Amino acid sequence: MTDTSDILLTTKELAERWKLKEQTLNSYRYENKGAPYFKINIKGSSTRAVIRYKLKDIIEYENKNMIIPKN
Repeated sequence: MTDTSDILLTTKELAERWKLKEQTLNSYRYENKGAPYFKINIKGSSTRAVIRYKLKDIIEYENKNMIIPKN
């Protein structure tokens, strides 16, 4: 099994993984919904920051939200 603890995804990469628009993930963050993420402020800027998602957290989120139909 691959260690995913240090792998980070950008909003674009997560949007591609989930087949969503980046704006959808932006909306989820604004509405305090969706997968866990962290925000890194850019030095010298009070308005710019980068968003990153830990792949490990994304996999946990996907597994936790998986729906398995009953047969």
